[in-house]
Amino acid sequence: PKKAPSAFMLFAVKSRNTVKEKHPELSFGDLTKKVADQWNAMTDAQKEPYNKEAAIAKEKQLAAMAKYNANKADEAPAEPPKAKKEKKEKKAKK
Repeated sequence: PKKAPSAFMLFAVKSRNTVKEKHPELSFGDLTKKVADQWNAMTDAQKEPYNKEAAIAKEKQLAAMAKYNANKADEAPAEPPKAKKEKKEKKAKK
């Protein structure tokens, strides 16, 4: 399962298009800086909806990961994997 997005990433996804419409000349990097500046200017109260959404996404990701790990344990190979053989050093020919 993919890692859960952070509060900032959720904000960036929602606000990127709006910023792009207002500033179509910006490169991807400059656009990201503009979005980051907006995020940094926000108060904790303004960030709260994104923090809640990120917490919910994190809970879902942890549940999905637990399910994945449980299935992975059930599908463990019957035989342990064979040890890798060390490469033999080649003797230099003169």
